[in-house]
Amino acid sequence: MNEKATVLNDRESTEDINASGRNDFERLEEPPYEKDLFQLGMTSVENSDDREQIRVYRYTERSTGMELQIRSAYQIIFALQGECTLDIQGKKSVLSENGLLLVARGIPHLIHVPESSRIIGTVLPVSVLKRSFNKIVEYQSPVSSFVSNSLWGDVTSPFMLFHKPAGKYVRSLIDMLMSEELYPSVNSPLIKNFIVMALIGFLSSYLPTEYDLSSMRMIRSDQMPKILNFINDNYRTVTLESLAKHFHYTVPYVSKLIRTTTGMTFTAILRETRFDVCRWMLVNSDLKIYQVAEIAGFQNTDHFNRSFKKRTGITPSEYKKQKLDNALDNVQ
Repeated sequence: MNEKATVLNDRESTEDINASGRNDFERLEEPPYEKDLFQLGMTSVENSDDREQIRVYRYTERSTGMELQIRSAYQIIFALQGECTLDIQGKKSVLSENGLLLVARGIPHLIHVPESSRIIGTVLPVSVLKRSFNKIVEYQSPVSSFVSNSLWGDVTSPFMLFHKPAGKYVRSLIDMLMSEELYPSVNSPLIKNFIVMALIGFLSSYLPTEYDLSSMRMIRSDQMPKILNFINDNYRTVTLESLAKHFHYTVPYVSKLIRTTTGMTFTAILRETRFDVCRWMLVNSDLKIYQVAEIAGFQNTDHFNRSFKKRTGITPSEYKKQKLDNALDNVQ
C-alpha cells in the first residue's frame, strides 16, 4: 500500500471514530431538571434510591441555556468538542476542549453550551463518594481535599477547573464512562465506580499550575477524615465508645466533633454506612440475605428486614430482584 493510500485510510478511520463519537454523544440523555435543594431537602435528595448510581448526560444549548443549575450530586463536566462558558457563584470561566470541571454538590452555576460543542457531565451521587471516601483521601492531593471538604466541611469549595488538555488516559476514562452509560454491563455500577476512582487518581497528579481551585477553607478538624475512615472500615463493630478510645478522645467530645463537622450524628453516619454496604452487597454479590445482615452488623435477619423495609419501602429480597431485573433490561 502506498503512502497516499495509507494516509487516506488513516483519515477515513479517524472520521469513522469521530462519527461514532458523535453518534454516541447524541444517544446520551439530557440531564433531568432538579429543584432548588432548599426546597427539595438535602437529606431526601441524598437518600433517594434512584440517585445512587453514577450517570453520564449530554449538556446541550437546549438543556442548559443560561438557566441556573443546582445539582444534588457532584459533577464532572468534560468538553469532548468545542468549549462552554461557565458562571459559578459569579466567577466566569471557559471550559476549553478536553478541559475538565469538577463541581461540588448544591453549587448554583450557569452553563452556556454553543450548538457546535459537545459537552458531557458525569453525575457522582454523594452516597457513591462517601462509600469511596477512604480511597479518595489516600490520594492526599488538592482533589481529595476538595472532595473531603465539600462532603464533610463547614464551607464548600465550589469547583476545580482543569485547564490542561486531558491526556490519553483521562480521555480514555471519560470515553469508558460514556460507553458504560450507553452499553451497560451487568456490573455497570461497580465498573463506573472503578473508572471514577481511576479518574480521580489521574487528576490528583496534576500540578497547581494546571488547574484553578476556588477559595476553600479546611474542615474544622484534620482528624475528621481519619475518624470517618475508621467508622467505614469498622462498621460492623464500631461504637462511639470504641471510636473515642481509638482516638484518645472522650465520648462527649468525639460525639460533638462529628455532629458539628458533618451535621450528622455518629449513629446516623454508622447507619448510612451499613445500609450503603447492604445495598451494594445485595446487588453485587451472591450472598444470602442473612449473610448480608450478619456482615453489615445487624442483630439478626428479622431486624435487618424490618430496618431495610422501613427505610426503602421494600424488603431486601425485593430490592435485590428489582435491581437485578433492571440491570438485565439495560443489557438487553
